[in-house]
Amino acid sequence: MQIFRGRVERVAEAARAVQVRAYHRLWRAAGRWRERDRAGAGDQRGVSTAEYALLLALVVVVLITALSTLGTALRDRIADLTDTIVNAQ
Repeated sequence: MQIFRGRVERVAEAARAVQVRAYHRLWRAAGRWRERDRAGAGDQRGVSTAEYALLLALVVVVLITALSTLGTALRDRIADLTDTIVNAQ
């Protein structure tokens, strides 16, 4: 029994060492991924979001200007039509 107990302990110790090495590799890889995210991809996403926000603001300004001009033109046209109808009677 002593022979088997010694082998089992050595196998268990080897398995723990493999687990520890795998854990350390994963930890280092996660650290590299975090660094890449901070250095590259995170900045690019923020820039893209800012660009889309500026583009949306520009579209809103153009729409407001176009609709207010169109509203003024429509109001004048409707006023002319109502004056024509009122004067025709």
